[in-house]
Amino acid sequence: MTGPAGAGGPERRVAVEREIGAAPAAAFDLLADYREGHPSILPRPWIRGLTVVEGGRGAGTVLDVRLWEWGRTRTLRMRVSEPVPGRVLEEVDPAGGVRTTFTVSPLPDPARCRVAIATVWPHRPGLAGRLEWLLLRAAAPGIYRKELDLMARRLEAGRR
Repeated sequence: MTGPAGAGGPERRVAVEREIGAAPAAAFDLLADYREGHPSILPRPWIRGLTVVEGGRGAGTVLDVRLWEWGRTRTLRMRVSEPVPGRVLEEVDPAGGVRTTFTVSPLPDPARCRVAIATVWPHRPGLAGRLEWLLLRAAAPGIYRKELDLMARRLEAGRR
C-alpha cells in the first residue's frame, strides 16, 4: 500500500496488530526497554540484533538494528521518540527514512491491550523500487506477526 507523499516522495507502509493478554502499561514497558525487553521479542533470523548506543529506555534512545535482507545484513541507526508518552514509540532511521511505530491501545478489559507495529519506507523509483516493495510487502507482515506472538507469549507468561 502506498502512503502519503513526504519530503522524499511517496512512501510504502506495512502494518500488523494483535490483541495481547497484558495491561497496556506492561506492553509499553516491554517495548520501551531496549536493553532487555524489546530485544527478547525480536524475531530471528530476520532481526539479527539490537545494540543500544545511547539511553536504553524509550524516548532519546539511539540504537543500531541489524536486519537480514535478502542474503545480507544491513544496520540501521534508529532514534526513538515517544509521540504519545506511554502509548506510542517511534523508531526513525534519519539516513534512510525508515520509520517504525509501535502503538499500544487499551481495551475495555484492563488486563488486555492491542499492539500495532507499522513501518513506512521511502519509495524508490524504477524496477529496483518495485522489486523492493514486493519483497517487503510479502515479508514484513509475517515478521511483525512473529514479533507480536513473541511479545504475547512473554507478557502472558508474566515476564516483562
